[in-house]
Amino acid sequence: MGSAEFAVLVEDKYHGKGLGYRLLDLLVGFGQHKGLERICGEVLTENQKMLTVCRRLGFTTKMVPGGITQVTLKLK
Repeated sequence: MGSAEFAVLVEDKYHGKGLGYRLLDLLVGFGQHKGLERICGEVLTENQKMLTVCRRLGFTTKMVPGGITQVTLKLK
């Protein structure tokens, strides 16, 4: 069907509570339900916690110039 790009922003006081993981997991489930082929996003390379979340959910990562890591999850 297509692809979707995500963005997740969690306020500092909620870091470390699993909210980012849960939100991204819900987005992945929704994308699967809608028949998307992939979901992608950009994460600051310094944000290792979010990159770990992405990897745990099956996203592949690719560092690009500018301190950014592209993350992609193939759903089909």
